[in-house]
Amino acid sequence: AVEYYDGKKHDGNVRGDFHKFAPVGTGPFRIVEYIPRQRVRVERVEGYATTKFPTDGFPPEKAEWLQQFAGKPLPFVDEINLPIFRETIPVFILTRQGYLDAMSVNKDAFAAMVNNGGLAKKYRDRGMKLELDVDPATFWISMNMEDPVIGKNDKLRKALSCAYDNKTYSQIFYSGVAPNAEQILPPGAIGYDPAWKNPWSYDLEKAKRLLAEAGYPNGRDARTGQQLELRIANVASGSEERQRSEFDQRSFEALGIKVKVDELTFARLMDKLYHSDFQLASGSGWSADYPDPENFYALFHTRNFPPNGSNHCRYSRPEFDAAFDRMSAMDDGPERLAIIRQMNQMIADDCPVIFGFVKAFYTAVQPWAPRTHHNMMLEGGMKYLVADPVMREEKRREWNQKPYWPLALLGGLVLGGAGYAIHWNRRHDA
Repeated sequence: AVEYYDGKKHDGNVRGDFHKFAPVGTGPFRIVEYIPRQRVRVERVEGYATTKFPTDGFPPEKAEWLQQFAGKPLPFVDEINLPIFRETIPVFILTRQGYLDAMSVNKDAFAAMVNNGGLAKKYRDRGMKLELDVDPATFWISMNMEDPVIGKNDKLRKALSCAYDNKTYSQIFYSGVAPNAEQILPPGAIGYDPAWKNPWSYDLEKAKRLLAEAGYPNGRDARTGQQLELRIANVASGSEERQRSEFDQRSFEALGIKVKVDELTFARLMDKLYHSDFQLASGSGWSADYPDPENFYALFHTRNFPPNGSNHCRYSRPEFDAAFDRMSAMDDGPERLAIIRQMNQMIADDCPVIFGFVKAFYTAVQPWAPRTHHNMMLEGGMKYLVADPVMREEKRREWNQKPYWPLALLGGLVLGGAGYAIHWNRRHDA
């Protein structure tokens, strides 16, 4: 399909739009409208009958309610509208007004919507629910192992890692909900070790010692006295992304070095990663395609250098490659877990990435669209969505009633003004 929808002329005719505007697949929905930077609209595929709603395994707190859906064909809704927002404040406002069925509780809305780990009373009284979503995804800052400055200097990489306060990052941008990443694997993945601690986690004094050992005491080259200058590539298409870039910059500059930020579009960042045209790249990471450690550790195998894969760090270690090849062909068991731990230790020893966070966030759900199921491994849960359009319209009217006090105030001012004018005119005539 990608080759067919290439947007180019063949025998004098264009065979179709470029493939990103002509997606082809076999899922429950098809894209019927895509306006870049505005919205995506999908509709049910008529005749789709691949899956049905489960008949058991329901969480106890929802079991009675979910029983009504047991065994029914999916999807449950005919159309889904997905608006695209470049800023976060409009999302909060439109959700509060009832024009969005759910929203991720971002940092700008967190204080207003969440109290003591639960939904604020104002929104509970509306019938809204708060769901904690934890995705099988780990995010980090990639370091280019082929870069002449940081690629061969493991002490410098470790110093940068120790200078990065991912706990504060999570508190600022995820209100502390997203856990710190200590390893490549996210919680829930086979081989994840909850006892493992990243040896290069935040410790600024340790970072300064490592930087001196790397040949840059107080951030300056020990031989020339020149201040070390690094570049970090980051997506910066909105105000929050720029704030993230500034956080990264300040973290590393606390070492006395100079950091320049390359503000890029996402497409341009991916192009730089693809061509190894970077020193550090923020926003890197991986969300599981399937729940197995192979899916994450493959990102560090030599054979997966771009264009063959997504080893953007260009990390290469023969022992790691050999361990991965053995692990990926094994069934789960003690021997496989032992190899996974060895691979985890190799990544820690070489420090090709600076660990950030595991993706976790709260989602506020409207009363007319309760959550039946959510698992990013299952198509993002889209085919499990339910909605009551009648309740939605009723709540919109209720939550968006026009206040009448401005009209009453205006009327009072008009009457008062008229009365004063009549009184003044009588006195003047007298």
